[in-house]
Amino acid sequence: KAVAFDRKADARKKIMLGGLFVKAGLDYLHPENAHILYGMLLDCKEQLIINP
Repeated sequence: KAVAFDRKADARKKIMLGGLFVKAGLDYLHPENAHILYGMLLDCKEQLIINP
C-alpha cells in the first residue's frame, strides 16, 4: 500500500507542477519542444544556486 500511496503522491505532485506551466502561459509549447522548458528550468535552477 505504501508504494501505491507514493505513486499517487508523485502523480499529484507532477500534475500540480504542470499546472504552474499553464498558469505561466507556457502550455502553448508542443511536447516536442519540451527541451526548451527543460533548458529554462535548468537556467533558473543555476541562477537560484548562484543568487538564492
